[in-house]
Amino acid sequence: ESWRGAAGGNPGERDEVTEEADRAGRVGPPERIGRYRIVAEIGRGGMAVVYRASLDGPRGFAKEVCLKRILPGAADDPAMVDMFEREARIAATLQHANVVQVFDFELHEGSPFLVMELVDGPSLWQVFNAAARAGRPISVAAACGMVVQALRGLHHVHTRSLEGRPMGLVHRDVSLHNLLLMRNGELKVADFGIARATQLGERTRTGVLKGKLAYIAPEYVATGKADHRGDLFSIGVVLHELLSGVRRTPP
Repeated sequence: ESWRGAAGGNPGERDEVTEEADRAGRVGPPERIGRYRIVAEIGRGGMAVVYRASLDGPRGFAKEVCLKRILPGAADDPAMVDMFEREARIAATLQHANVVQVFDFELHEGSPFLVMELVDGPSLWQVFNAAARAGRPISVAAACGMVVQALRGLHHVHTRSLEGRPMGLVHRDVSLHNLLLMRNGELKVADFGIARATQLGERTRTGVLKGKLAYIAPEYVATGKADHRGDLFSIGVVLHELLSGVRRTPP
């Protein structure tokens, strides 16, 4: 899944999918999910819906968060539920300034949901499109600065260990869509829905490729085996797109 607003995006901006569904008369978001008050829907895909939410406490305490809930239809699919729960398990092991933080994982009416850090800015996909529409290229300094931050976050991901053993964690879906930029300039790596961690018992079936084709390393396509070098190839594609202003076409 690619989430333009999974943990980011302009707080007042709704994506095209959400607006189209609203026009079709879809029922609005619930008032609460578990302990969290729902403020607005940010976006949705084939597996989950993402909300801007608030955890309210006594004496005016309130913390804004991003809440990602599996859709009712997907909740009946064991493979979808497993992917969603895997994202929670992997993301819970990560704690870095350049990685979106996961705060909570619970069930509501039998459906799992994730509570994450709310990023108050756009994805690099939105930045890329805005620059293209304005006819103003992204500067070399800005592009490199954002990619360096992404590399710091990915280094944290790739070097995580569990009980002294390397986790073998690979994101597998690094793209403009899953890199989120806060208004203060801090960049966050997001969306670990198809990540793999060997020490958490994760395996990919032979011949099944995960990720967006334009960002997949040729070696991964040839062998079906992903490691951290595939993420580095993907971030290289991101840098190329930011600097050239042209999307990469899969070979």
